[in-house]
Amino acid sequence: MTAPTEELARKKERKDKAENKDEEDEDVEKKREKEEKPKDEELVCKPIAFEDRKPCLNENCSFLEHSMPLTEEGDCTGYCCWKCMGRDNGEDWAVGGKNHYKHCEKTPAKSQL
Repeated sequence: MTAPTEELARKKERKDKAENKDEEDEDVEKKREKEEKPKDEELVCKPIAFEDRKPCLNENCSFLEHSMPLTEEGDCTGYCCWKCMGRDNGEDWAVGGKNHYKHCEKTPAKSQL
């Protein structure tokens, strides 16, 4: 290679390294933002104490409402599980199959204790 061609090759190499570094910096920054980003206030749910739990709002259910009704998957406040909530709201997907989803705590209401 001639001297000007070598110089151009070095410049291109430096430019490529700088671009790669910029991309890496952006990736690291995005990763940090995800880690530092607080969860939405709405998704933060404190457990409901046993004595404060009420019967499931589905009148055909004999369990207490779920102790952690608000999760990242959804909100079943007042119900023992999403299946009961769906059935009570007349949702087609909730008809048939098992009566309760696996996350249901199946805690009997006080009338059954």
